[in-house]
Amino acid sequence: DTVKVEGTVVNGKGEEKAISADGILLKDLIKEDTVSQVTVTSVDEYSADIEADEYAQADKVYLLTEDGKANLVVFGDSNSKRNVTDVVKIEVK
Repeated sequence: DTVKVEGTVVNGKGEEKAISADGILLKDLIKEDTVSQVTVTSVDEYSADIEADEYAQADKVYLLTEDGKANLVVFGDSNSKRNVTDVVKIEVK
């Protein structure tokens, strides 16, 4: 089930962007017991890695749905470079 996700991400210039969308915690989507890393890749092959300790945290890593597309959002980073838009692949290691 999706939940309402709200929070703020910060880009490399220190600019804040408010996030408000429907989504699901990545760990609730995957439901694997032993995860060491998750790699999320976009349609243009941009990818981001999520380590096991981050993956397990509540309210940290979400897959959001907007305009029929899935987007990865990682809250708490000082630079939102791990946010991935238009996700097409999720690889669990």
